[in-house]
Amino acid sequence: MIVVAAVSQSATAAVIVRPLPLPAGFTVAPEGDHRLMTMGADGTVYAVANRIDTPYRTAAVRWRVENKAEFFVPISGPNDHFGGTYAPRIDSIVPSAGAPYVTVGRTHDGAYIGTQFEVDRWLGGRATALPLPVCLEVGYDSPHVYAIDHQWLALTLDPSSNSVGIDLSDPTSVERNLPKAFTVTPDRCRSLGNAILTGIRGDSVVGYLGYLDGKPAPWFINLIVQRMVALRWSNGRRRRLGFGVPFATTSGGTVVGATDLPGHAQESMTGNFFGPAGTYVFRTPHAVMWSSIGKETLLFGGDSRSIAWDVDEAGTIVGMIQGADGRHHAFRCKNGRIALLDDLPHPSGWRFESAYAVAADGSIAGIGTYRGVATAFIWHQ
Repeated sequence: MIVVAAVSQSATAAVIVRPLPLPAGFTVAPEGDHRLMTMGADGTVYAVANRIDTPYRTAAVRWRVENKAEFFVPISGPNDHFGGTYAPRIDSIVPSAGAPYVTVGRTHDGAYIGTQFEVDRWLGGRATALPLPVCLEVGYDSPHVYAIDHQWLALTLDPSSNSVGIDLSDPTSVERNLPKAFTVTPDRCRSLGNAILTGIRGDSVVGYLGYLDGKPAPWFINLIVQRMVALRWSNGRRRRLGFGVPFATTSGGTVVGATDLPGHAQESMTGNFFGPAGTYVFRTPHAVMWSSIGKETLLFGGDSRSIAWDVDEAGTIVGMIQGADGRHHAFRCKNGRIALLDDLPHPSGWRFESAYAVAADGSIAGIGTYRGVATAFIWHQ
């Protein structure tokens, strides 16, 4: 049972908050459709940052022990309009030994508009394209990396991002464009079928797959009306957890995420989008936990938006809830008791908007404001 706890100043040990300054004009969104911040085993924090005045301008940022922000913007291609709609975008960044993996999307126009993704290693401030392992035996279909554990990458290939005219009435067209999930090392590949992988720890791998009219659907087709189904693989065997999108797992199979796809607040479509004519809106996500035996527990109810972004091996969960006033708040759920970081003792001047990652020692990385300025942070009690 999840309990929302009121925490008194005297009942809780002091909190240390380490500011992680962002490049001028940039922030990290408190809610995306995947995790925008992670932490490496050495304490390095990684983030996908966006320009405050131009959200589609994104870059990778990392902070090592000395706190200095290292900033990586992908190089614009010859047919891109840097700073415009077709500029390259950082999609995700995940830690790895020596150099993080960065997923970059490059949108192009011409006879049609499409986006081709690639995975780069960020080495010395420069990007080096990651060659896909030959054991995949598939084409270079827009790879994405959202998670890594030790040497295993959770890799998704997305043929739909660069396809023209997917025909939902043609089973062969749909099948060709479904996302393909693999866990890979430089010389080994394990196929997990059709899914978008989002988390891996030990033998537990999590991801999701969208469905239209009860059938698997390509990744980017009619997202508003797709129902996302959360999936977990243990020792290669797949289990359906229920509706939702998982973002992290423990090695024992405890999974956290959201009941619906986040990152699309207030987005809607009016018309004959899919089915009867009308106005379609994205469902409100709620933070959720699935136990190792698949039992589902909502962390928050009601109309508030909430997402559980990460969980550590001890079962501490961190995430974001958006209040009725529209403000975002970072939360921690420890030993079944939820507290907002704003309600825990902390240095003055801070407001904590989203907790994206929790380390083994209980440190939390996230985004907030310090004296009104967007600032990433490491929070430790």
